[in-house]
Amino acid sequence: MLTDILQKTGIVERSGQGVDKIYYQTLKEGKGEPDYSKSDDFAVELNLSAVIEDKAFALFIESVQSELSDDEKLSVQEIIHLNQFRMESKDFIEDKLVVRKLLGRGMIEQRGKTSGTYYVLSRMYYEFSDEKGKYSKTNWDNNQALMLILEHLKNFEKAKMKDFVDLFQGRLSRKQVRNIVTKLVEKRELKQHGTGTSTFYSVGENFIKGLEIIGRAIEIGMKQMKDNGEI
Repeated sequence: MLTDILQKTGIVERSGQGVDKIYYQTLKEGKGEPDYSKSDDFAVELNLSAVIEDKAFALFIESVQSELSDDEKLSVQEIIHLNQFRMESKDFIEDKLVVRKLLGRGMIEQRGKTSGTYYVLSRMYYEFSDEKGKYSKTNWDNNQALMLILEHLKNFEKAKMKDFVDLFQGRLSRKQVRNIVTKLVEKRELKQHGTGTSTFYSVGENFIKGLEIIGRAIEIGMKQMKDNGEI
């Protein structure tokens, strides 16, 4: 066929490749995604932004690509996924195969489990962009979160989910906060009261028991030190 001949000679490209190249080139330069939102069944309208939203991201992609062989370079879909994870997009639907590839490359990290799973750019990106503080801010574990939550409960005794979301504003997303609170409730570090919009939380029995054990251990240790003449 004529189209096959034209494709092999390089005069035309396979259908769809042009869109892939537009996404690839735009995102790897750290610009916003191509906007096709005004297209319809009769015409395609494409808007491209000339604004570089994240220069560090562009340089990061360029650095990674330069170290990979031609058959290992990041695909369009991988770059799209990285960009969506960078923006912490809530409505983005991940491709499991692409996610596995990015995890294998060490370019993203998994947070949460089961239905609460989400992905963030890996430490590699934050080291490259010299934004290590931002990485630590998004890498909270349950113990760190619990300390901040308990400080809040010490002042107010009980709190709603909205209070916890406000508490971690700028550090964790609502989904991340909900995942952490759910785990703390499962471990009985926090206690959940009520359901639905009336739900609130207080300090859980396991944390109280833990404080009692720590208090007792300190008391025994102090006595032992006195008996030894250390204090």
